[in-house]
Amino acid sequence: MDERLFNINSDNRDILNAIRCKPGIEKTVLAKEVNVAFKTLVKQLEYLEEKKFINTEPSLRINRERFYMCGISVGGSHCKLTITDANYNAISKEKFVNLCEKYNVFQQDFFMKKNNITPYGYKYFETPEERTQLEIFLKKIIKDIIKLYDISIEEESLPSVISIGIAFTGSIDSEKQVIVRSHNLDYMKNVSREMLLGPEILNALKQRKIEFVIDHNAKAMAVCEKFSLYHIDNINYNYFSKKNIACFYLGSGIGCGLILNNRLIRGCHNYSGELGHIQVPRYIECKDDDMGEVCTCGAKECLEHLIIHDVFKMKRKEFRKITSEKIRQDIFELKKNDEEEYNKRMRTLGYYIGWAVDTITKLLNVGLIIFSGKMTCFIEEAWPYIKPTYSELNYTLLDCPMILSNYGSLAPSVGAAILSAYPAHELIEWKI
Repeated sequence: MDERLFNINSDNRDILNAIRCKPGIEKTVLAKEVNVAFKTLVKQLEYLEEKKFINTEPSLRINRERFYMCGISVGGSHCKLTITDANYNAISKEKFVNLCEKYNVFQQDFFMKKNNITPYGYKYFETPEERTQLEIFLKKIIKDIIKLYDISIEEESLPSVISIGIAFTGSIDSEKQVIVRSHNLDYMKNVSREMLLGPEILNALKQRKIEFVIDHNAKAMAVCEKFSLYHIDNINYNYFSKKNIACFYLGSGIGCGLILNNRLIRGCHNYSGELGHIQVPRYIECKDDDMGEVCTCGAKECLEHLIIHDVFKMKRKEFRKITSEKIRQDIFELKKNDEEEYNKRMRTLGYYIGWAVDTITKLLNVGLIIFSGKMTCFIEEAWPYIKPTYSELNYTLLDCPMILSNYGSLAPSVGAAILSAYPAHELIEWKI
């Protein structure tokens, strides 16, 4: 290729993102939004159309098939793989299945054989118990991504893969590209991107100029959710204008991705958002129950540890492996067979989630909270029980709706793909 697709996307990011967020935007409005002279904008649009990044007729649109990005989320219980198009949408289930079958990729035995009930294409596998096994699985997946790239050189109908992103739980230094500690995976401590993939895979990616980055799953989720709010077919489209957003990821742990004034918040070392490890007063109906174990952070009364023990009545290791489907099944069985205990569990959950909501709204005065992750599989049942701590500061909850994610537990993998289209640790913001 005469020019790298990654560089073209990166160099024109403000213009392309404005079109992603507002398809059909008028050129005069676009010039004002991205602060570019109209004549300069016209030349840039002509260049992007020539490179097949956009279509200008009948109106400005991203050419979704110009390139692909791949995202992998490594969670405490499962790892998910998705592919995202140039419009930052996860490709459809049908397209994903056809791609896997046609090019014989992502067919390894470690992938779970289960019916996909979402409209999006993805595959997933259980998170291994040891680092060596996880690295083997990741390398096999990336070899298949490289295979797709090589085929795309000869086959124009297959979009080229420009980047790969992997999102992990815990503390991720995105600037140094190091997994400092993944709280739900004890074996992932001080692991660099070089240690994760090894020189052979990294050299193969470098030769093909495929970018590779690692980042934090809650921040990946936030980026995914923010972009998806602009998609007109998203159930949450009405909230696209929200500039201050908290994204709660309720998985094996609890993370929080923050967007403030249309900028992704990382903190000084990318460690922001450890909502699950904030200590809170234990729910009064559970205060006499003995938990026994402590959280991975060393505390007993941090938010996620209390939810795991007081709501789900599980040890951390047991909860890490449970699926959304099993959680849903257990909750509804409990509702059917023991309504009193069910109501107690829901009151407990509402109390703890209420503390999280109260903390975020009082501290940051966000205008939207989005819930995602495996615990949200029954969140509609839990809505009436969520009780933030009311006080004279209850105005902080004004104009702050709470909604469910469009992508659900896929959001971190989709977000990892989107983040991979940016240089590591780059400022991520939305101009519109």
